[in-house]
Order: sequence, then C-alpha cells, then structure tokens
Amino acid sequence: MRILIVYEDSHRAYGEAMVSAIRTLRPGREVALAHLRDLEAQLGGFDPHVVVCGHPNTVDRGRRAAWIVLAEEPDEPSEVCLGGRRTGVSNPGLGEVLAVLDETEELLRKGRPLGGC
Repeated sequence: MRILIVYEDSHRAYGEAMVSAIRTLRPGREVALAHLRDLEAQLGGFDPHVVVCGHPNTVDRGRRAAWIVLAEEPDEPSEVCLGGRRTGVSNPGLGEVLAVLDETEELLRKGRPLGGC
C-alpha cells in the first residue's frame, strides 16, 4: 500500500513525524512526504492509495481509495474519505489515521474496487 503525506513547508515537521510514525507502526508500507505544490505530480508518479493532507482533494477527485484531510490546526475541521464515504472528524490523532490505513489495506486485500475519494 502506498501512502502520501502532503503539507506546506510551515508544517513540514508535522509531516515528517507522521511519515516516521507510519513507517515504525506499519512497516512494509510505502510512505512518501511531499510539499503541497508537488501534490499533482506525486499523485501521478507515486499513485498513492491513501493521501493525508492539510487540504481536500481538488486535483483528482474520486481516484483515491482514501483521503484524510488532517487539518493543520486542531480547531479546524478534518475529514476522512474512505471508499467514497465522507466523515467529519474533530481533531483526529494518529490512531484514527492508522485505522483508516488498516481499513484501506483490508479493502485492497479483499480486492474490493477502490476509489471515490
């Protein structure tokens, strides 16, 4: 499974911490960190199953298995889209992100059609 973490430079340390945590807690997954300005290129080249980003998908809407809008500030709204289902989340933590990764991986393992986010 491929996971792309995308943030502005002002929150790069946050993205780096997320990448490190996922690599440690979910070894064997491909995890990449990108700057927001490189999002479109990374979506095409890396072709992630899951995107964790501070912004909603406005680039290739509907083509990802999961898109997590993890707000850059705790009081901003966050959203999880998994297989086309969107859920608002208040200040999600690493546990919620890992749960989405696990559920996405389970869908991939079962060969379910993915997309919608």
